[in-house]
Amino acid sequence: MAKHISGRDKTCKVLALLTLSWFVLSLAGCETALLMPLIQLDSTDNLTYTGMKLVDQAKYREAGRAFEMALQADCKNSQALTGRGLVKAYTSDFKGAKDDLEQARAEAMTDAERLSNHIAMIRYYTQSRLDADWLAKSLAEFEHALAIDAENASVFYFMGLAHRQACSFDEADAMFARVLSLQSDYLAEASAQSAFLHKVRQAMPVTDAGRRIALAESITRADTAVLLMRELKIDDLYERRAQGVSRASSHQTSSTDKTAGDIANNPWKRDIEGILKIGVRGLEADPEGNFVPGTFLTRAKFAVILEDIMVTVTGDKTLVRRFAGFRSPFPDVTNSSPYFNAAMVATTRGLMSVRSETTKEFALHKTVAGIEALLSIRTLKDKWNYQ
Repeated sequence: MAKHISGRDKTCKVLALLTLSWFVLSLAGCETALLMPLIQLDSTDNLTYTGMKLVDQAKYREAGRAFEMALQADCKNSQALTGRGLVKAYTSDFKGAKDDLEQARAEAMTDAERLSNHIAMIRYYTQSRLDADWLAKSLAEFEHALAIDAENASVFYFMGLAHRQACSFDEADAMFARVLSLQSDYLAEASAQSAFLHKVRQAMPVTDAGRRIALAESITRADTAVLLMRELKIDDLYERRAQGVSRASSHQTSSTDKTAGDIANNPWKRDIEGILKIGVRGLEADPEGNFVPGTFLTRAKFAVILEDIMVTVTGDKTLVRRFAGFRSPFPDVTNSSPYFNAAMVATTRGLMSVRSETTKEFALHKTVAGIEALLSIRTLKDKWNYQ
């Protein structure tokens, strides 16, 4: 016999569906056309699916709302707990993330739920890196995931990111290559990662610090000092390559140590003091005697640094005015800019490239990525056959 549904029950169900409909539409935003075909408004599975997509788009607040709604319907939903754990991991609530992921594992009933949890644990370890053996733990989760599905592209992609974070670049590249061979998920992302690792191989960082700075989207003045001292070995370079060259007074190596007022507790203090002792234009202390180590380096300042290194090593002081009166090839830099000559020296010597091949803009005020700086240093090394 069919169960009788009262008018009040019908009204409540309609209101619930309308509420969920509004929620899904607010999550989707401008991507409604993409997500709506995947959504059945009464399905927690589709809420968790949508939440996972939003996590990949770094829309953590919206993703969290999706997982919370799924958990309101079923507080033991393993996929929703896994998803909420990921949101917490990416928003630095690592204790909450671990608690959710462990509860999700205890509630997992299917291989799909267990697989999702193993992948999420790899992502958690990569993001938090709280344990000294976080990479080993990630590899253990990777093996468990492969035992469930040996051809899941997500498993290889996120293990690739773990190896990348650990600076195990060859292992990372192998993982991304496997993603590309599977021709499934994360193809564009794996391709971009492979392209990045190709640049790392070109730059060939030789120190642990250099390899870690290679991962930085924007480097600081302190990072720059480290790269010049440890990767370029600028002090040795100046001694070996500038023999007999009259150096400008601003570059004379001082016999006394130099420091700055704000680097006493900086982990890169020795490298910064080395740069201050040598004297590199663009990396001086400010008028108050501070180095401001955490300030991000701009492309304008990096061009000045590279120009100064070229002048010092070659002894050609005319480089600082070589392009006076030239017409600027950059639509965003006039030839009257104080950084124009440095930008021209850096680009014509192959030490830097324009920021956009389409617009040919130099982008003076944009920051410098770690790999960009390392490629410039590699070019300097190759130019002078110096390792």
